[in-house]
Amino acid sequence: MSEWIKRRFYDLVRVTGCPTASVLWSLRVRGQANVPRKGPVLVLSNHESFFDPLLIGLSTTRRLTFLARETLFKHPVFSKIISLLDAFPIDQQGLGRNGLRQTLDTLQTGRAVLVFPEGERTWDGAFQPLKAGVSLLLSRFDCPILPVGIAGAFEAWPRTQAAPKVSPILTTPRPGSISLSFGPVVRSSEIAKLSRPQQLEKIGELIKTEIARAEEIRRKPRSRNRS
Repeated sequence: MSEWIKRRFYDLVRVTGCPTASVLWSLRVRGQANVPRKGPVLVLSNHESFFDPLLIGLSTTRRLTFLARETLFKHPVFSKIISLLDAFPIDQQGLGRNGLRQTLDTLQTGRAVLVFPEGERTWDGAFQPLKAGVSLLLSRFDCPILPVGIAGAFEAWPRTQAAPKVSPILTTPRPGSISLSFGPVVRSSEIAKLSRPQQLEKIGELIKTEIARAEEIRRKPRSRNRS
């Protein structure tokens, strides 16, 4: 598959997908100016639904590469779609040897790589403990870390639900509206100085801060005051 075709498909999805997400899921985004325009960037986000890599990619003009479970590449149609969107397969270990090597190789070419350090989608909407593999990245490659928080994607499409539910912008706000927040970048070398437990705690704090910021701007149903 040629690089030209991949780029045109990626651009097409971005141009059409962002307005669609805004209409159907009331998508709101903050902090886009924090995304570095060039050079290697490790993008770290919470993982609420299948929407996450697509929404993060749509919300920035920076082209992202992201990791996807190798089982997702077994479906012939879906495999072609996510390959066109610059996904590459990793095994169930996530940032095990295979995923770590591919992530490092991509960062070294000056690309931005999206990683979900929780390792899988949340089962209940809560932010999960981070896998240790992300700390290996920090010790092996120094680059900006861009923390991202997603809010509402779990309500829109939890992993126990076959299809997503919408929260259209022109209707009364529903729980499935989605928002994202891009935080200020942090050098990976600054976090790599810490012990491994402290590294995971620090990364978790950065992401949780952005989740809270995303929740602040999310379109939500108004609470009714009862007398």
